[in-house]
Amino acid sequence: MIKKNVYLFILMSCIIGTNSSAKAQLQPGMIDMMPSINATINNSINSARTRILMNNSRASAAARAEAAKQKSIEERGAQIIKAGKATTRFTSSFAGTQAALKKIYFDPQFGAPQDLQGQIKYVQTHVKLFNQMMTKEGFTPYDVVDLDVMVYAIAYEAKYDSQPSIDKLKMIRRDSLKDIMSNLYYQGKPDTEKQAIYDMAATVAIGAYEYHIKARNATSKAEKLEAEKNAAHLADPLLNFFK
Repeated sequence: MIKKNVYLFILMSCIIGTNSSAKAQLQPGMIDMMPSINATINNSINSARTRILMNNSRASAAARAEAAKQKSIEERGAQIIKAGKATTRFTSSFAGTQAALKKIYFDPQFGAPQDLQGQIKYVQTHVKLFNQMMTKEGFTPYDVVDLDVMVYAIAYEAKYDSQPSIDKLKMIRRDSLKDIMSNLYYQGKPDTEKQAIYDMAATVAIGAYEYHIKARNATSKAEKLEAEKNAAHLADPLLNFFK
């Protein structure tokens, strides 16, 4: 809209400028209307500029607030690490599930629920399945390092229909542990925000795995290809995180 207003202003300036032949081609009465038209356009432009300045001001204020929040979290994280209380684990809660909902896009194309209660149940069910797989493999639910290893393993199998190498999983565990234990921002986060990350990753990983199983059990080539495509669609962002 702003570009359109500026373009109209430039166009009108050309018409009522020094080109007298252009003026002669205008219909009677149009010349007298030009000042009011220009005034309207200028008012529109000035109004748009005011909105831009106000939006920029709000954006700047929001950026400052976010920076202050991050600094506060990092300061808390520094205190936790200094006290020797850094951890890879957190306590889960329903508030954490609610926080996760804000980070997940429930795509109707994939049959994801569009109502709040359905979305809550969807996340809780997927996280429960993920935790069951974690326990079966000897991992600890609600441990972020174990989360990273398990998410990669599930996503890798979902896309490639094979197991990742043990060396790769060991590297992920080593790097994740080193990063999490020294990360001021992560250590300073409340458990609800830590859970939001956990639940989001777990939900997407299980979604990819479900399509993987569907591809395995497909009764037609078209069904198999569609399931494999959907599995890769969900697995790729998880795998890219560990590149």
